[in-house]
Amino acid sequence: MKGILVKSLALMVILSGSVVAQGLPVYNQGYLQSYGSMLMMAYPAARDFNGGGVRARGMGNAFIGVSDDASAVSWNPAGLYRQDNQYEQPVISLSYQSLSSDAGFSSKPFTEFDSKQFDFDDVANDVNFMSIVLPIRLKGHMFVGSLAYSRLGDEVYNSGMGFDVMMPFDAPDSLDGIDRQFTYQVETNYRSAVNVLNIGFGTRLYNNWSFGLSVNAYGGKAAEAIEETVTWEDAIIPGASNDQRGTYIIANDTWDTTSFSGVYFTLGFKYTSERLSAGLIIKTPHTLKESIDVLIENQGYANGNEWGADVTVHRDDNIVELDQPMILGAGVGYKVTEKLLLAVDVEYRPYEGGMVNRRDSLQLVPGGTDIEYFTEYDPFWENTWAFRTGAEYVWETGSQLFPIVPLRAGFGYVQLPAPNVDDYTVDDLLNVVPVTSKTAITKWSLGTGVRWAQIDLDFAYEKSTGDLENSVFVQKWSTDNSAFSVMFTGYF
Repeated sequence: MKGILVKSLALMVILSGSVVAQGLPVYNQGYLQSYGSMLMMAYPAARDFNGGGVRARGMGNAFIGVSDDASAVSWNPAGLYRQDNQYEQPVISLSYQSLSSDAGFSSKPFTEFDSKQFDFDDVANDVNFMSIVLPIRLKGHMFVGSLAYSRLGDEVYNSGMGFDVMMPFDAPDSLDGIDRQFTYQVETNYRSAVNVLNIGFGTRLYNNWSFGLSVNAYGGKAAEAIEETVTWEDAIIPGASNDQRGTYIIANDTWDTTSFSGVYFTLGFKYTSERLSAGLIIKTPHTLKESIDVLIENQGYANGNEWGADVTVHRDDNIVELDQPMILGAGVGYKVTEKLLLAVDVEYRPYEGGMVNRRDSLQLVPGGTDIEYFTEYDPFWENTWAFRTGAEYVWETGSQLFPIVPLRAGFGYVQLPAPNVDDYTVDDLLNVVPVTSKTAITKWSLGTGVRWAQIDLDFAYEKSTGDLENSVFVQKWSTDNSAFSVMFTGYF
């Protein structure tokens, strides 16, 4: 029975990794000291490392097969080479986003306590995309290079929230065994974001086929502050003479800073005809690496005065590496009429079997390469799919002020590698085997804009929702994001 309990606890910590990534600090000082080596917080939950651009967002991000504007390097770099309307001059784009996030977390950790609901609301305003496209001819052959920056709004506040809760407990007095109440209060604040830099090119491969290659470097930093306070009324003051009683408070502050990063390549292919365009992308496997620094300060107070030594614990330079798979994506764009474009994308992301590697120790080798020792954990990820569809209708208004007005709409369904935990079983070796089901983030979008001869102005509104549940530990995470973006594109 003890083995099952230990494995169940380990399972809870591992499965909570995806929840901790949302800024839900399910650990306290005890967890940090006992299980700190298993920290996996701060990696993006959906790992939906797709591109930017407001036109794509307005079409539900169904852009692999379309990919024919200044954001192409972040979707399918093969689309930088346009068969029927090649770039002849530099193109610059800049996008600004206002994101409103409403996240929640409910937990009922033990049956004798009521379920707790924590909510978080915030607004983020920042530049979320910029790019430059440069056409270059080498010995008469056209290459189109591009440099782009994206701030992934879907991952910014899916991974950012905080909560403030107080829970009452009863515990026996150490002197007379009488149950006396104490309270546990925790306040947290968590912020995270994902930034991506894309550098690549596109060129004609053969007839209507084009090819592109990009290197994609992403990174981010998550910072979390946790303030925990345990208050025990009418308690025996530890170490006091004559069993002196009073209000005893233990204050525990934790600062957790995590930096994460990864680099992968995207190989893109695109076929373009009069009405049909089709794209294929291959994203190379890579390692998502995070470096975690934790500072813990603990102090006791008796009747308002400091009592006992101030304990400070540093857990710096914790290295965790997460396996990221090869991702295959395909998309089709079809012009039903000269003015109506329909698009569909699908991506396969085989996360199953990917491991989490925690560095246990580092052996310094004078004059040589240091040796790192890792322990491997199974995070129970599952293979996932992403489906996206969108449409664009080009309205020629006849107005000189607003000559061309595109109207867009889209829908996306992105499964998360971390599944819902519905139940668990125990095999003959007393291993805990979770019973899981798929969970996903769904997205809706609308877009419009104005096109002039040398300038495009695009707008998009996006709505994304998602839930992640653990029925074994009665926990549920949810997010509800709304984002409005505007983008300027100039042809110079």
